[in-house]
Amino acid sequence: MTKILVGDDGSCLLSYQNHKLFGEAKNQFAHYRSGNKAEPCISGQDYYAKLVEDMRGAKEEINIVGWQVNWDVQLKPEDPAESGLRLYDLIKEVVTKNENLIVRVMIWSGDTKVLYTYAPDTQKVLETINQQVGRDAVYVQLSNTMADDTPMYFSHHQKFVVIDRKIAFLGGMDLAHGRYDNARYDLHPEINPELKKSGAMGRQMLNRYNSCIAGVGKYREGEIIDPDLLTGLYDRWFNRDSVIEKINQGAWQGGKVGEIILPNYINNETLDLNKQPRMPWQDVQVRFEGPAVLDLLRNFALRWNCQASVADYYPIPTIAECKDQSTAVGNVDIQVLRSVSKVQCNKEHRIITRYAPDELPFYPKKEDIGIQSEIYQAMRRLIQGAQNYIYIENQFFTSFYGEMRDFDKDLSIPAQQARTTLSYKERLSQALAAWPDTYKNGEIHNLICQDLGERIYKHILNEGAEEGELEGFHVYIVLPVYPEGELDDTATMSTIFHTMQALVHGEKSLLKQIRRAIRVMELINERNEGESDNGITTRDAEKLADSEFLARDDRGAILMEDYKKCQKYVSLLNLRNWEKIGGNYVTEQIYVHSKMMVVDDRYALIGSANISDRSMLGTRDSEVAVLMIDGEGDCHSRKVAKALRQNLWKKILGASDSSDPDKSPDPIRKKIDEGLLKHIMEYPYSERTIEAINQIAEDNSRIYDKMFNFIPRNYFGNSEDEQFSSIFPTLDSENINKGNKIDKKTLPLYPEFWANYVNSDKKELGDTQGYITQFPIFWGNTENNNTGMAEQSITQNDNYHGIDILNQSAEEVVLASTEQHKPETKV
Repeated sequence: MTKILVGDDGSCLLSYQNHKLFGEAKNQFAHYRSGNKAEPCISGQDYYAKLVEDMRGAKEEINIVGWQVNWDVQLKPEDPAESGLRLYDLIKEVVTKNENLIVRVMIWSGDTKVLYTYAPDTQKVLETINQQVGRDAVYVQLSNTMADDTPMYFSHHQKFVVIDRKIAFLGGMDLAHGRYDNARYDLHPEINPELKKSGAMGRQMLNRYNSCIAGVGKYREGEIIDPDLLTGLYDRWFNRDSVIEKINQGAWQGGKVGEIILPNYINNETLDLNKQPRMPWQDVQVRFEGPAVLDLLRNFALRWNCQASVADYYPIPTIAECKDQSTAVGNVDIQVLRSVSKVQCNKEHRIITRYAPDELPFYPKKEDIGIQSEIYQAMRRLIQGAQNYIYIENQFFTSFYGEMRDFDKDLSIPAQQARTTLSYKERLSQALAAWPDTYKNGEIHNLICQDLGERIYKHILNEGAEEGELEGFHVYIVLPVYPEGELDDTATMSTIFHTMQALVHGEKSLLKQIRRAIRVMELINERNEGESDNGITTRDAEKLADSEFLARDDRGAILMEDYKKCQKYVSLLNLRNWEKIGGNYVTEQIYVHSKMMVVDDRYALIGSANISDRSMLGTRDSEVAVLMIDGEGDCHSRKVAKALRQNLWKKILGASDSSDPDKSPDPIRKKIDEGLLKHIMEYPYSERTIEAINQIAEDNSRIYDKMFNFIPRNYFGNSEDEQFSSIFPTLDSENINKGNKIDKKTLPLYPEFWANYVNSDKKELGDTQGYITQFPIFWGNTENNNTGMAEQSITQNDNYHGIDILNQSAEEVVLASTEQHKPETKV
C-alpha cells in the first residue's frame, strides 16, 4: 500500500514523491528551477497560434532553434484572416515594426545528399529581410553536427524558441512543413471543404505533407521559387530582385530531392487534392515562463557561440541569473535536460573560458567534462519510480532487446527488392559502418525497454503476493505504425525490424518480458497452493518458465493468446484517420512525432528526444527536454501532468471540441460514451479504463483492416487461416514466386496505385471511435527485413560511460551510473 505522509504545510505528501527524479550528475547541465509557469500545447495549431502572438509581442530578441526550419511553413493555414502567413512573413513583420528587434535562427546544417531539409534555402530567404529593412535584423546559422560518433551521420535535433529571455517553447515540433495540425487530424491535403467556404486558402505546396506516399499532384509552377537564385554572382545581378518580389507576393518553396550530387533542381510535385491524403501530425510542445527559461537560453548561447564569429557572439546568461527567483511566475519546478556529446561539451567549455571566465566555477572542471545523457537518465528514473501508470508518446521505440529472434534466415522479398535499388543514402551508410571505434557489434544499448519490462515484472510479482487488491499498474505506448518514409526504403525497413524486435520478437522484447512475468507468477501460485514444502522460488520459477517457452515448437514466439494476457499491463497503440476525398475513401496513419512521457498524473517529460540510441545516449544527436513537477494538485495528481494526459487522451479518443463529429458535414465516427469517457479521464489505470481503450483500438483496427487492405496489419487480407501479413501488406508472401516483382498498383507508396484507386463504399467506417488502433504486432511476422543498413542511427558501442550495460540488469546499470556521476557542482 502507498504510505501517506504530511508535509510541513499540513498537506498530504506521498512517500514516493521524495524520489530523486531531478538529475544531479557531476556533469549536469542545469539544476532544477522553481517558480515557473508551464502550459503544454498538444497540437501544431495550438503551438503556432501562441507562438505568433508571442513573437508579435517581442521587444528585444527572438531565438529559434530547429532540426528543420522552413521559411514558407504556414502558421495559420485554416485561419481565413491569415491562412497565407508564412514564417518569413512573420519575421519580416516583427523586425519591420520594431527596429530594435533581433531574430536569430539556428538550424541543423544537414547533409543535402542524404536528407534534404531545406536549411540552405531557409537561410537564403530569411537573410533577404536584412536588405529589405535596411539593417542586420536576422541572423541565420547552419549548425554543424557535433557528435562523438560518426559525425557526418548525426544531427542537431533540438527544437525550441526563446523570446525576450522570458518566454520559451520547447518540444518535438519544428517550424516546418507538415507539423501544423489540430484535433480533427483532417486528411484533406489542402483544407476541409467546410473551412474553405470561410475563405481560408489552406495548405500550399510543401505544406501538403505526406512523406509515406508518392505525391502525384502538381503545383502552379509560376508560384514556386528556387532560393538558390538569390545568391551567386550572376543571380545577384539578374535574378535576386525578381525572386524577392515573388516571395513577397506569396510564392512558395519548390521541392528538392536529396539523393543527387547537386540538389539544386526544383520541382512542383505535391499531393493531388482530389485523390491523396495528407499525413496528420501528433506532437507536443510546452510553453513556459520563469527561471528555467534562462537555462534553455544558456543552452542556445553555448551552441550558437561554438560557430559564431566574435561579432556574432551571444552573451551567455550567468548562473546567478538562472537562479534569480525574482523572475518566478508560477509553482512548477522545471529542469532543462540535454543529450549532448563530449565534443560539444568541450567546445562549450572553451567558449566559457574565453568569453565568460568568471562563470567557470559553476561549470564542471575540464577533467570532469563528459557525455550528457540527462534525458535518458530522467526517463529511467521516471519508469523505475512509477506507481500506477506510464503514458508514452514517441516517434521511435528502438531499445535493447537481447538476441534477435523469430525471423527467417533469408531476406524477405520486399527487402531483397529494396536492396537492389541502393541510393546514395544507403551507400554512404555502408561506408560509415567502418568508422573507427564505433558500432563494434550490432546491439542497441539504451535500456528503456528493459526498464519498462522490469517495472511491470515487479508489479506482477507484488500483485500475486499481496493479500487483498493491489492498485493497478499499466503502460500505454503510442507510436507511429512505421517511421515516416516509404516502405521500400531500406532505412524504414530496418527501423521497423528493430522496433518489432524490441516490442515483440527479441529475446528480451517488452512482450516477452511481460509474458515471462505472468508465467512465473502462475508457476509460483500453482506450486504454493499445496503443502509448503512443494513451493518454488522466484528464480526457479523463472528458469522453468524460460525452459517451457524454448521447448515449444515456435521456440517461444509471441502468440495472440500471449498478447491478450500482456494487454492487462501494456497497451501498444497507433493512431489513424479516414476521410472521403474526391469521391473515394482514403486513410493514413496519424504520425506520432511526440517525445513525451507522463507518469502517475504527477510528472511530465517533454522534449526532442526519441526512444533510440541516437537520442538517448548523448554521443550522437543533440537533444533538449524539460522535466516538470508542479506544486498544484492533490495527493494523487498534479495539475500540469494530469491536464496534459487528459487533453491528449480526449484528443486521440475523438472527444476534443474541435474533433466533434457533429461539426463535420459527414459525421465521421461514433462518440465515446460520456460516462465511460469521464471514468477514463479520472482513472487511467483502472481495469475498466484499460479494457475500454484496448477494445476501442481493436474494434477500430478491425474496421480499417476490412476497408483498406494496403495498411499495416497482422494478417494478410482478411484470411481466416491467419496468414501473417508481409511488410508489404498486399503481398501474398506464401504463394508468390520469388522472381516476381512487387505489384506497385496495390501499394500507395507508388504512383501506380493512385492512377486507378477506387474505394467509394463507406461500409463500417462510421463505426470507428476516435483515432486509436492496435499496433499490429504480427505485421511482417517472421520476415527478415533487416536490410543491412549500417546501424549508426540506432546502435552504440559496448562501453557506455564505462559501464558494461549488456551484462547487467537495469537496476545495476542505474546504480553504477549513479556511482560514477556523483553530484559535485550544481549549476
